[in-house]
Amino acid sequence: MENKINIAELLKDCPKGMELDCTMYEDVYFDYVDELNYIRCYIQQKFNKTSIAFLQDGTPNSHTKSKCVIFPKGKTSWEGFQRPFKDGDVISAIINGKRWYGIYKKELNNKLYCYASYSNATQSVYTSNEQAVCQIDSIREIRLGTEEEKEKL
Repeated sequence: MENKINIAELLKDCPKGMELDCTMYEDVYFDYVDELNYIRCYIQQKFNKTSIAFLQDGTPNSHTKSKCVIFPKGKTSWEGFQRPFKDGDVISAIINGKRWYGIYKKELNNKLYCYASYSNATQSVYTSNEQAVCQIDSIREIRLGTEEEKEKL
């Protein structure tokens, strides 16, 4: 028997309106995870939204013996899924071949803005009243920071 992933846990901090792929419906958008761990989504139709719910493993709530039917946009599995970054997240990135840690602020005009960053290469912290800026195309990896990386920052 295969292990079922707790998709509700993966989605709980994701932004409302994030588009998902679904094998049952088209144009499915994440809404929230409720107190019972149901994944609440909606289908956007011409002039209204229709609410739908999935169990924590991504199966339809009325078909408990079925397989997962919701996935990250453009994917067919949850393997490697990472929620989108939100303001205040500590992130880790490889920029121009060096590891940097930063506090995520926003992405705008193909630039990543951080208010502080830390590099293993220099063992120094950079802070400024103005944002440190780098081009997104110079980033080779970007992910949420680990607990150890958050401590360093």
